[in-house]
Amino acid sequence: MHLITGLNTGGAEMMVYKTCKQQLETDNFTPIVVSLLPKRKVGQLIEGLGVKVYYLNFKKKYLSLAPSLFKLINIFHKEKPTILNSYMFHADIIGRIIGYLCRIPVIVSSIRNENIGGRKRELALKYTDFMVDKVTSVSEVAGIKQIDKGTVKTEKLMVIHNGVDISLIDKEIKSTNKFELLNQLKIPTNNRIIITVGRLEEQKDHRLLFESFARFLKIEKNTTLLVVGDGYLRKDLESLSTSLGIEQNVIFTGIRKDIPSLLSIADLFVLSSSWEGLPNVVLEAMAAKKPVIATNVGGIPEIVKHNKNGFIVEPGNVNELYLALYEMFELSEDALRDFGLKGREIIEKNFTIKQNINKLESLYFKLLKENRKR
Repeated sequence: MHLITGLNTGGAEMMVYKTCKQQLETDNFTPIVVSLLPKRKVGQLIEGLGVKVYYLNFKKKYLSLAPSLFKLINIFHKEKPTILNSYMFHADIIGRIIGYLCRIPVIVSSIRNENIGGRKRELALKYTDFMVDKVTSVSEVAGIKQIDKGTVKTEKLMVIHNGVDISLIDKEIKSTNKFELLNQLKIPTNNRIIITVGRLEEQKDHRLLFESFARFLKIEKNTTLLVVGDGYLRKDLESLSTSLGIEQNVIFTGIRKDIPSLLSIADLFVLSSSWEGLPNVVLEAMAAKKPVIATNVGGIPEIVKHNKNGFIVEPGNVNELYLALYEMFELSEDALRDFGLKGREIIEKNFTIKQNINKLESLYFKLLKENRKR
């Protein structure tokens, strides 16, 4: 059973979807999903797979928690899961406590980000650590940071990187009519295209990208920045693009389902985050054979190798990101293509969804075996 805080569009949410899809194919485990929050887009996708999804409809008011918690307990009694895998902080804490009290045989938590939200959350994880059998981390860096902060013991941590479905990405790219897509987005065919994908929130630091892009436009005017995603900072970022004088070169697409198609028309992928775990969008960009510029946060250096398949820059540094943009587009077409191919090789070797599921299910089998010996 997969327990997650919510099923809106995001990296952890999409990994639950991909995990369920792969588990249906391997047929080793029957996935069931429980969301603390009401139904959202990824929940509909999971339901479309034929997977049972429960929604607890948690609310912020403490008095409303009791009915939702009792509903969760009833779900546990009804479904009798042998494994509970939780994702994101609130689901981790609730899954640990309720799962432990309900005597679920195996409980697994996951670290999805190097920044889990402050010391109070870290202490909550620390003092409930005895309730969990294993903690997985999407990156080495995120895991080590939590070990250093005392939220998890070294022997209890296992790194299982995110993975992408290469075949699906290839299939969508192959079927993309690039000229039609460029026309739909009103992008001139001679423009270079930079793409970024992610929630329009503080973590992704779009301001850094916009300010660097504004400087870059002064020397390379025929460039379009595709900003894919939505969030509470959208209006602020639209205003920022106007104040920087780059609004004619920035396109806000909102949330899109055709990410591989959008990647196929781009020349470069950029992620300017202030903190991360192991961003799926970078994996997808590399699978699509695109060079990458990304900040030196979270697990990004574990996938983007500087001067091999892209450039790594320090977070918050406008000048460094501007220079990386300039240097990237000074490279020859052959060099850019080589960056893309090397990125694809990295994905094929270590970051496919099948590799992710194999490691996860191997862990499940190991923990179940150990549980039977207790």
